[in-house]
Amino acid sequence: MKKLLILGANPENVSLVLKARGICIYTIVTDYDPGAFAKKYANQGEEMLTCLFDTSVMDEAY
Repeated sequence: MKKLLILGANPENVSLVLKARGICIYTIVTDYDPGAFAKKYANQGEEMLTCLFDTSVMDEAY
C-alpha cells in the first residue's frame, strides 16, 4: 500500500488528502493542533511540531 505523509493539516490540504484517498493512498497528516482541520479527512493524524525537523542533513546535501 502506498502512503503519503503531509506536513500540516490546514484546510488547504484537504483536497490533497481527499484526492490521495480517492486513489487508495493511505494518508498521514501531521500538525501540532489536535483538532487540525485536515486530520478529520486523513486515514491517520499525528500531533507533531513540523517546524522542529533537523535540517542540517539537508544543508549537507548542497
